[in-house]
Amino acid sequence: LKEVDISGKIVDEEEGLGIFPTDTVFYPEKITSWLRGKEKLFNKEIEGYEIHRGITEKKGMVESFSKVYVQNEKEVDFEDGAVKDRVIGTYFHNLFHNYSFLKELFELVAERRKKRIGEIKPYSIDSEIEKIQEHFLRYLDPSKIMRYLE
Repeated sequence: LKEVDISGKIVDEEEGLGIFPTDTVFYPEKITSWLRGKEKLFNKEIEGYEIHRGITEKKGMVESFSKVYVQNEKEVDFEDGAVKDRVIGTYFHNLFHNYSFLKELFELVAERRKKRIGEIKPYSIDSEIEKIQEHFLRYLDPSKIMRYLE
C-alpha cells in the first residue's frame, strides 16, 4: 500500500494483508460512483456505490469479483475486485442490499457448514423506518416534548 500526494510523491508506505497479489495506491482525490454490474460467483446482477481513494492493480492471476458495465449512468466495461478461496475483495458498497446475491451467498455458506437457514427476507430501509415511526407514535407524547422545548 502506498499513499501519494498531489504531486505523485510517495508520502507513506505500508505492507498490506497479503491476501491478494495486488498493489494499491491511495491518491488525494476520492472516487465516488454509482455502479451496476454482474458478480461472478452466482452470475447475479448487482448495484451499489464505490467511494475510495485507492486504485488497486492486480500483480498476477487473480479472479475478479465482478464485471462493471454502468458507472454513473454511463456504459463502461471493467473488472472489479478479487476472489480467493473464501475471501472477496471489492470496491462495491451496498453489496448486501442486492437480495438475490445475498441469498445465494448465505445459502452457499450454510451448505458448506452443513447448516440449514430459514427464509431470507429482502431488507427494506423504508419498512424499518416505518417500524421506528410506529413505535415512537405509540409510546411518545409529542405535546410533552414540545412543552420541554418551549
